Amino acid sequence: MVKAGVKPKPKKKVKTAGVKKGGKKVVKKERANQLVTPIKKRLSQLNQEWVQKIEEKRKEKELNHIMRVSDEDTKDSVCTESSFGSQPAPKKEKKRVSFSRQNHTKTFESSTPIRINEGSFPERKDFSTPVKGILSKGSRKEAMKEAKLLISEPSNEKKPPLKRRKTENEDFAEENKENGPETNEAFKTKKRISIRVTKSVKEQLLQMNKKDRKAFLRTLHAKKNPHLEAAEKSKALWEKIRAEKTPESVKEKCITELVGLVKGIAKNLIYAHDTCRVIQCLVMTGREGIIKNLFEELKPELQTMAKSTYAKFFVQKLLKNGSKEQKQEILDKFKGHASSMLRNSNAAKILEFAYNDVANAAQRADIMFELYGRDMTRYREDCKDLKGLLEIAPEKKTVIINHMEEIVDALVSKETVQYSLTHRLMLEYFENCDDERKTSLLGSLADKIPHMVHTPEGSKLAMQLIWFAPAKERKLIVKNFKGLAVKAALEHYGYRVLLAIFDTVDDTVLVNKYIVSELGNEISKVIEDKYGELVIRYLVHPRDARMTGMAPYAYLSRGDGNPHSKKPREDRYQQLYEGISEALYTFLVANMEQVLMEWRKKTFVGACFETPTVHDLFPRNVPKEYRIPCYKAIAEIAKREFVPMDNPLHMIEDPSGNFILIGLLRCDKDLAAEERLSTALAETLTDEELGSWIACNKGCHILARMFDLGSPKVVSKIRKCIHMRRLEGYTFVGAKILREKLNGTYKEDKRSQ
Repeated sequence: MVKAGVKPKPKKKVKTAGVKKGGKKVVKKERANQLVTPIKKRLSQLNQEWVQKIEEKRKEKELNHIMRVSDEDTKDSVCTESSFGSQPAPKKEKKRVSFSRQNHTKTFESSTPIRINEGSFPERKDFSTPVKGILSKGSRKEAMKEAKLLISEPSNEKKPPLKRRKTENEDFAEENKENGPETNEAFKTKKRISIRVTKSVKEQLLQMNKKDRKAFLRTLHAKKNPHLEAAEKSKALWEKIRAEKTPESVKEKCITELVGLVKGIAKNLIYAHDTCRVIQCLVMTGREGIIKNLFEELKPELQTMAKSTYAKFFVQKLLKNGSKEQKQEILDKFKGHASSMLRNSNAAKILEFAYNDVANAAQRADIMFELYGRDMTRYREDCKDLKGLLEIAPEKKTVIINHMEEIVDALVSKETVQYSLTHRLMLEYFENCDDERKTSLLGSLADKIPHMVHTPEGSKLAMQLIWFAPAKERKLIVKNFKGLAVKAALEHYGYRVLLAIFDTVDDTVLVNKYIVSELGNEISKVIEDKYGELVIRYLVHPRDARMTGMAPYAYLSRGDGNPHSKKPREDRYQQLYEGISEALYTFLVANMEQVLMEWRKKTFVGACFETPTVHDLFPRNVPKEYRIPCYKAIAEIAKREFVPMDNPLHMIEDPSGNFILIGLLRCDKDLAAEERLSTALAETLTDEELGSWIACNKGCHILARMFDLGSPKVVSKIRKCIHMRRLEGYTFVGAKILREKLNGTYKEDKRSQ
C-alpha cells in the first residue's frame, strides 16, 4: 500500500563490472589504469624536483651553521669597547612562529591580476607574506614520507635543469632599485658583523674535510680580528703557567713571553671572557714591575673596565693586590661617578668592594656625599653624614631627598639591593623622608627584607620598616622569611631583625608557622651558633640583659611605641614561648651531656629551666612533662663512676657542669617534690655513687645543696650514704660545710669563709 501524497522510493540500479551494454564490453579496471599512469609519472617528477630542492636547502643550512659556530668560537677572543661602557652581551634572536625576521612587502602592478588555478581575485597593491606557514611543520613531515615512497619509482623522463628561485628579499630589492635611494632608506636594517662568502666558496667549504675547513675559516677570522693570533698564543701560555705540573723554570719563561706578547694590546684583550683571565694571571704573580706596566697601560680604561662583565675582575684584582698608590689612583678615577656606577650592576660590585675593603672613613664619606647630590661634596669637610649636612644646610633637604629618591628607585629592583652601600643610602633616606615616601619604600622592599639583614645598616633599615609597617605589610614580611629564618638567625646582624618581629608582630600564629617552627626544626644548628643561641634565649627570656648585657637589645627599644602593635606583649611572648618549647626541651633531653660540658652554654641551660623571676616579662613556667625528662637525663650523666681528677672530668668536677647543677638546685625550692633535680638525683644514683662525691670539694657543695633544698626522702638518703669518719678526713671547705650541716652546727655567716 502506498500512502497518498508520498512518492515511492526509486529502486537502486546495481551495475556489475564486465556486463555487456550496447554490444560492447567495458573493462573499468583497464580504463582507470590508463587515466592514473600519466598522473603518477607527473607526480613522481614533481616530487623528485621538490626533494632535490630540499636537499640543496639542507646543505646550505649546514654550511651556514658551520660558519656561525666557528664565528662564535672566536668572537670573544678579541673585543673592544667604547669609552662609554662595556658592550652588552649579544641577544639571542627570538623564534617566530609564522613570520620572518622582517616584514617584507610585495608590490604588484594594477594591470596584473593575481590568478590561482585560473581564478581571479580582487586586486591588491601590497600585502605582507609570511615566509613559512604556521601549520607547515606537520604537513612537511607527511610530505617527506610521501616523497620517499614516490622517489623509489623510476622515471624515464629527463628532468629540466633547476633554476634557483629568488628569495623575497632579492625580489624586493630588485623591485625597489627603480624607486631610488629614498624608498630604500626606509627599509635599511642594522648590518651584522659577520663573514660574507659567496656561493662558490660555500660549495668549496662543503667539499673540504674538517681540518681544511677549520684552517680556511681561521684565515677569514684573522682578517676580521687582527689580534686573534696573539690571543690564541696568550691562552696557550696561560695554560702552561697555571698548570701544577709545569716546572718553575718553564713557568718563568712563559711569564716573560706572555708579558711581551700582551704589551700594547692589553686593552684589546681585557674585555673578552677568556683573554681577561690571562691578564688577571699576570696580576696574580704579584710582581710589581708587571702589575705597574699593566696598570699604566690600562689606567685610561679603569672606569670603562669597571662596567664590563669580565674586565671588572681585573680592577678587583688591582684593588686587592695592587700597591697603596694604585688603589688610591683607582678610587680617584671613581670620584664623581659613584651614582652612575651604583646603577650599573657590574660597576656596583667594584664600588661595593672598594667601599668595604679598600676605602678609609674619609673616602667612604666622599662616596656617600656624591650620592646626596652633585653639589653636596663641598660640605664634606663640615660634616660626616646626612644628618649633619641637613643641620648645616636645611634648605637643601628637598633637593637631597629628591636626588636620593631617584637613585633608590633605580636600585630597589636590582641585585644592588643587597649591597651595604645601598643599605646605608636607603637607611638615611628612610630616616629623613616623609611618611608618603616611607610607605612607597616599604612597598618596594617588603619582599626583600630577608636579603638585607646581613649588614648593620640593612638590619637597622629592616627593623625600622617592620616598626613602620601596618599589620597587613607585617604579614607579608613574615611570610617572606619562609626558608630563610634559620639563615637570618645565624647572621651577625640578621638575628636582631627576628627579635624585632617577636617584639612587634601581633599575629603570633603566623610567626610560629614561618619563623619559630623553622628554628625548631633545626634547633641543634641554631643553638650551636653564637647568635642563634641569642634568638632562642630571647624566646625564653625576652629583654633579659642579666647574661648578655643591654647591647643586643638597645636598638629594639625604639620600636616599643609603634602604633600598629595592639596585642599585650605578655600574651605575645607567652605564645611564642609555647611555639618553641617542645623542640627546645626535646633537644636538651637528647643532647644534655654535650650542652652541660660546654662552658659557653652554662647560662643558657640555666635560663631554660629557671623558675619565674622579677626579670620575666610574662608568666613563664616550664611544663612538668618537659622538666622531669631533662632532670632524669642529667641524673643519668651524674650516675657514671666518679674518679677524682679523671680525664675527662666527671660532671660534678667539670666547671660548666658544676655551675649548671648549682644553679638548677637553687630552683628546687620553688618546685614540687617530684619536679626537683635533687629528687631525680636521689632516685637515680645509688648510695655508693652519691657517697663517692665527698672525695672532692665541688661534690660536697652539691650534696650540701641537696641536703638544704631536697625533700625529706632526699635528706634521709644523703644522711645514709655519707660516711662521717671518711668525711672528717677531708679538710677542704666543702667537706667542712657538709659536715656542719649534717651535724646541725652550720651557721649562715660561715658561707663567706
